[in-house]
Amino acid sequence: MEVTNSETGDPVPGATVKVTAIDTSGGIRDEFVQTTDIDGTILFNEISKGKRYIEHDLIYEVECQKDSFLVRKSKFSTFNLEDNKTFYDPFEVQPTITATGEIKIKEQILFVFNKAELLVDTLETTLNKVNSKDSLEVLYNILIDNPKISIELQCPFRL
Repeated sequence: MEVTNSETGDPVPGATVKVTAIDTSGGIRDEFVQTTDIDGTILFNEISKGKRYIEHDLIYEVECQKDSFLVRKSKFSTFNLEDNKTFYDPFEVQPTITATGEIKIKEQILFVFNKAELLVDTLETTLNKVNSKDSLEVLYNILIDNPKISIELQCPFRL
């Protein structure tokens, strides 16, 4: 696993990465925690001879944390996979401190004109599909994962 700064592309040393193995009933089977090295990398190879970090038929949640960065999470499963599969999940973490002191989150939440109704599955442009409910879900998860931050929503234009 490689952890980099989403703004600069630089490696992020000292980031804590937690990998949680969850069985089909939702119970935690194992939990492993490591810290990224000077190059922002971690290898989860064998725990001991024949015992591996990643096993078949489990769901894995990966969480990356470091002060001054937003928490980053991902999830994958090992159901119906071949033996000896290598998982590579590069993490880009977003800094919480920028030159302006603001975090820029690129989610768009659009409303029907003059109504309190979200635009869902509409084409803002021919290249950019907008689903405001998904955007709100992303913002919700950012707040849950990063309880010390606050989000300010702004209108990009004046009426």
